[in-house]
Parts: sequence; C-alpha cells; structure tokens
Amino acid sequence: LMTKLDTATFILFLIITCTSGCSEKEPTSSQCDRSVIVSDRNYNKANDNSDFSIEEVSITSNCMTITYNYGGGCGNINTSLVAGENTTQNTLNLPQRELKLSIDDNDNCEALIQTSEEFDISALQGEGNLTILKLHKWDTDINYTY
Repeated sequence: LMTKLDTATFILFLIITCTSGCSEKEPTSSQCDRSVIVSDRNYNKANDNSDFSIEEVSITSNCMTITYNYGGGCGNINTSLVAGENTTQNTLNLPQRELKLSIDDNDNCEALIQTSEEFDISALQGEGNLTILKLHKWDTDINYTY
C-alpha cells in the first residue's frame, strides 16, 4: 500500500516531469508549428527580457505568426508562446488574455536576425467568438476571432 507521502511524492514527480517540457511538445490541432503553452507558472517565469523586438503579428485561422528581431546568429535559441490561465475582461467587457513570447537566447553573437514562428492559439478561445490578446512587447491589442 502506498502511503499518503508516497502518493504525494509521486504526484509531485509527475508535475515536475511534465512542466519541464511536455506541454511544449503537444501535437497541434492545426497546421501551426507549435502550440501556445497555457500555464501561470510558465507565464510568470517566461524569459521575455531578452533583447528582441516584435515586428509583426498576424493570425490566420488558429495560427498566430510572430515575426521578431534579435541579436544572434551563431547559436540556438529556444522560444515559446506562453499565456496565463485566467481570462480577464477589458473595458468593453470582452474576454482578454495576456501572452508573452519567451526567448531563451544563449547566443552571444550580435548579428541582427529576423525570424518568424507560428503557434496554435486555439487553446485561448473562450465563450463567444472573440478574445482580445495582449502580447508583451507588442503595443496593439490583437483581435482573435474564431
């Protein structure tokens, strides 16, 4: 018989194992490269302080394409799009979600690189057919219609 402590330890192990990357590898429900990660923990620890600038954001169907510039060119970077778990209401009483493009840039080079990434954002849908998305480092609200 497993004791309560054994059970708690096992559950904690599963949570830690999964939060270290499982959600980033979930299959997407559309033609996007990857899915948005919906997690308060990941949102709060998102590395959005890297020196990058977002140049363009567009949504086609359930895919958000983000084009951004960063200093690099001689190493790999890891990116993810993360959202908090809660939906708030904006001043027009529309559902609103906050997002961060998280870039883990261990690349010491300084060439200006521009790249685009696609993320399935269907997990951000709420009731109705519109959610306002607020992307950190992007000044314009994004209307996500579904």
